Amino acid sequence: MDNVFDTKAKLIEIATEMFAQNGYENTSMREIAERAGISKPAIYYYFKSKEELFLEMLKTTFQKFVKSIDEVFTSDLSPKEKLLNFIIAMFEKTKEKPEIFRIIHSINLEDIKIDIALNFRERFKFIRDNLKKIFDDGVKKGLFRNDIDMDVFLACFNGALSLHVLRFIKVGNIELNRERAEKILDLFLNGISKKYGGKE
Repeated sequence: MDNVFDTKAKLIEIATEMFAQNGYENTSMREIAERAGISKPAIYYYFKSKEELFLEMLKTTFQKFVKSIDEVFTSDLSPKEKLLNFIIAMFEKTKEKPEIFRIIHSINLEDIKIDIALNFRERFKFIRDNLKKIFDDGVKKGLFRNDIDMDVFLACFNGALSLHVLRFIKVGNIELNRERAEKILDLFLNGISKKYGGKE
């Protein structure tokens, strides 16, 4: 590698692949160093601990992710179009970097250090807060009901997306495309009842 920056970037890339494949607890600094072609003592020159490397990986990943998702949140589109584009963006990012989303979902399942989990959840608070803004805007414009419990809505909405993402990265027998995104949004906006779906 030409310099420290390039070596750190390579280590983060390798660590991302290994964390996605084996999980946080089952990935060691020694294994990451071996994959990178450096000694175990050398890797500690760049990162003081596995935790620091993991958090740096989250930070790097999140910065790229936020840049693309923020374009959806700051657009001049309607609340409905923003929600649709958010789903599509999540699908596109999943297909582009499935290993990242494998790590994201594993954080909620693994018994990892609490400060790592809190760091991760704090970063993704950005998404929750912006989805709430979209929803509030929809309520103000008379597009959405004003009696919805936001915690329930966000849990159901994000849960639906998470299950689609998990199915894609673990099984792969699902298409993450605009058509599916539209169907998901339609169910959230109209439900399955004829009364609300207007199908009678």
